[in-house]
Amino acid sequence: MQDLTLADYFIKGGAVLIVLILCSIVSLKVVIEKIIVFQSFKDKTISKFSSELNALLLGGNINDIFNFCKFYKTKFMGLEISSPLTDIVISLVQSSKKTKAELTDLADKKIDAQALALEERLGILATIGSIAPFIGLFGTVVGIIKAFHGLSGADSMAAAKVADGISEALINTAAGLLVAVPAVMFNNYFMRRLKKALVHMDAVTSDLINQIHKG
Repeated sequence: MQDLTLADYFIKGGAVLIVLILCSIVSLKVVIEKIIVFQSFKDKTISKFSSELNALLLGGNINDIFNFCKFYKTKFMGLEISSPLTDIVISLVQSSKKTKAELTDLADKKIDAQALALEERLGILATIGSIAPFIGLFGTVVGIIKAFHGLSGADSMAAAKVADGISEALINTAAGLLVAVPAVMFNNYFMRRLKKALVHMDAVTSDLINQIHKG
């Protein structure tokens, strides 16, 4: 039995396999983007940010806090990433003359906005995770139809037609699962990271508001 090359898999998979590959590319783009974004919410990064911010708050210089947040970056694989927390802190510091209740309301609105931004495009992963197996199943059905069509032939190529149909069916089934499983796993992972990020944002903003209205 001759081993199939990568080109053979593409040919046998047909149009359905191309659709699944496009889905995997979109999924990979979202995953890479979210991995980078959520780096700024790692426990170690948040702890460092909070301690540096608290030190500046004790100094009482608003300009120092503003400059710290404006230029604060975390590093990941050579990239410098801005933290969504800095936008929230800057807004609160600029509104420091407001009452505690007003600052709390402002913080809630800012956190909600950041949560929506963090959640953006995660629905793509959920959608791909849901539909990819069905796309693969469609390819499977098409392949099986081709296989049965090959069985109806009486010529010497009938066996080859059956084999091609079965190959297409199996390739698309496997590809559908290969695209869906990572998409679902990463979507669940990022949703957990989002919940943790919300806890961090709430904790940091609560401490900041208490420091602004200390005493």
